[in-house]
Amino acid sequence: MSFVAGGLNLRVDLGASYETIRQQFSDLTTKQVRQAAARSLNRVGVTARQVVAPVIAKQLNDALPEPVIRRAIKFRNARGDRLYVDLRAVGGRRIAAKLFKPRQTRSGVTIRIGRRTVRIDKAFITPSGAVRVRGPNWKPQFFDQVELRNKRTGYRGKKKKDARPDYPIPQIYVPGVPRVFLETTVVDTVQRTARDRFPVLFARELEVRSRGLVKARS
Repeated sequence: MSFVAGGLNLRVDLGASYETIRQQFSDLTTKQVRQAAARSLNRVGVTARQVVAPVIAKQLNDALPEPVIRRAIKFRNARGDRLYVDLRAVGGRRIAAKLFKPRQTRSGVTIRIGRRTVRIDKAFITPSGAVRVRGPNWKPQFFDQVELRNKRTGYRGKKKKDARPDYPIPQIYVPGVPRVFLETTVVDTVQRTARDRFPVLFARELEVRSRGLVKARS
């Protein structure tokens, strides 16, 4: 198998095992073989999503349950004319920074996300443990993906056009699954799963076609 990582995408493609196994079933047409390969890749994608969920959960300090993580991993199915699966991470659920072991420093707060230590300048930890940040000109330090959110937006009797949020010190949230989707540990797990499962599934799909148990689709 081969892998291409880019943005928030991870592509699982065919490798040397394709030709090695294909040669054992010379009675099948190219179309049948490609259909078998596509079906096998799609099943690899489903398995990889299942296997990688607990790995991502650990990277996120178990802040998200595994079912939420699985729903955040999508993949584009392979087809006979497109023999690869694209896995990608979507928004998932934002996670409060207080769940990432925040530590107060002189310049702000540091949090641990996976193996990274992230520094958030001008931030502070409230008595409840939330991480908040002062100042209107604060800029995200975590690859522009740390999010600010004002939890309350009351108007205090003012007209809407003149109103301001009644909690001007926003809490910090970190995007969940996309942030760690291409961590080495996650990619290695997908890679290992694909290399272990694809040859088995591909050989099985070719076998049933060779025995005439599956008809080629038009």
